[in-house]
Amino acid sequence: MRLKFGGLDQQGLKLAYVKGMAESFERVLKDPVALIEFKKPRVEGEPDEFSRLFSAYDTNFAEQVNKTEAENMRKHREAEERKATGMQHLYIAGGAFLIFLSIVFLSIIIRIERNLRPQGITPNSAQAKVPSMAAAN
Repeated sequence: MRLKFGGLDQQGLKLAYVKGMAESFERVLKDPVALIEFKKPRVEGEPDEFSRLFSAYDTNFAEQVNKTEAENMRKHREAEERKATGMQHLYIAGGAFLIFLSIVFLSIIIRIERNLRPQGITPNSAQAKVPSMAAAN
């Protein structure tokens, strides 16, 4: 029996295997038709009913484990895809926000530059104002 579930590496799977086997054997032993099959004489070389029952249960359990693992892998892949999609959306939103901030800072810098320039003063008008101020004194 050790060889039947020796490949299972998780304690929970081993426990589930043993519990399921006990429940399966109990159902079979309570079935009157199965009891009649167990009482029939065996042909030499043919596996007995318990060996077939072990084999059938082992195969069924392995199929259930494989199906569960496949479902878990599918869910994990879907979660990873959602995570990747979320990161892409985050990068897009971050890029849009950076573009917005660049435009806002550019407009602020342009306004600051405009306010720092002298308004209406040309080189000719600056010379004209200087002598008039001296004449006024």
